[in-house]
Amino acid sequence: MAFGMGGLDKQRSDINVTPLIDVLLVLLVIFMIITPVLTKAMHSDVPPKAEQQLPQDYADKQLVLTITADGSYRLNAEEVSLAHLASRLVDVLTARGGGKVIFVNAEDSVPYGLVVQAMDTCWSAGAENVSIVTEALQVPAAGTTAAP
Repeated sequence: MAFGMGGLDKQRSDINVTPLIDVLLVLLVIFMIITPVLTKAMHSDVPPKAEQQLPQDYADKQLVLTITADGSYRLNAEEVSLAHLASRLVDVLTARGGGKVIFVNAEDSVPYGLVVQAMDTCWSAGAENVSIVTEALQVPAAGTTAAP
């Protein structure tokens, strides 16, 4: 507000700092309340990576669908086209019985759509669990086939 000093024609204009201080105090209180909430984190215990190799009989039973950057598919070491992938998976999964788990291992440069299409093909072929490999996985040797 402006107050008259010394006469009607002379006015002194000052900034009223009371509302400014009120706003700053409210902001200070808000930041004091929000800051501890922002620093909260959820603690998770991730198990350490196993240092031992998989037993050979277990590694031979794994189904690993590998998708390469050029768009080719391999079921374990067997080259399979996308058109024949579903029928080949049905054959392998019915012959194996038991747990129907498939690991999908795609190279980094493979488009996301190809990976999703391959996973959808695995589910439609009867797989119960389709897992994405995030680190190197021991793939069966080139001499073994996808058959049980």
